[in-house]
Amino acid sequence: MNNLVCLAGLACLASASNAETITVCSSGCDHTSINAAIAAASDGDVIQLAAETYIEGAPVSIGGRSIELRGVTDDSGVPVTVLDGQGKHPVVDVVFDGVVYSQRFENLIVQNGFQNSFSAGFRLLTENLVVIKNCHVVGNSGNGVGSFIGSVQLEDCYVSGNSAYGIAPLALDYLSITNSIVCGNNSGGQQISGSWADGGGNCISASCDQDEDGILDCDDLCPEW
Repeated sequence: MNNLVCLAGLACLASASNAETITVCSSGCDHTSINAAIAAASDGDVIQLAAETYIEGAPVSIGGRSIELRGVTDDSGVPVTVLDGQGKHPVVDVVFDGVVYSQRFENLIVQNGFQNSFSAGFRLLTENLVVIKNCHVVGNSGNGVGSFIGSVQLEDCYVSGNSAYGIAPLALDYLSITNSIVCGNNSGGQQISGSWADGGGNCISASCDQDEDGILDCDDLCPEW
């Protein structure tokens, strides 16, 4: 790939002509480890995952480059790529390293993370722009999405069953949530701590099934789901 010139204060983005797709799966792909693929990636690359459960034994750690981590969905658009923390560590880490980049996560199930510092699912300690699209953040021991400084955009996401807040922005520059369900997180009823921008189409509820009829109430409120 060509060298990139990064201007201060701007994300370093590779041109589409330089971007590569790096595949990760248990057999027959470029890598079998997500973190190994990240280490081999350059700005603008896409890391394409398969319909598998990935257990890295450590957080999936992205820092120092602008890349996209992309899973796959079933025919109805539901993510079937699973990142599992096994109750031992945060599932995904994005850590600021002194240069502003941007990262994107799409079509992922992020589960069974254990909170270290301020988040168990996505732990975003960054000044970057982080986009999380069509991801399910579920069953983590701590905050589902925790962010400190930077900007975060959530779209078409489902955040539920996390033991603390669903989303916990701390000293964040900007958080926007669009077409997402955040419900049933065990935070004393409050699902999101701090301020955020409502992009519309959201359902934020302490209970995912308030009347216990087996039907997700948020589906009633948000028919597009």
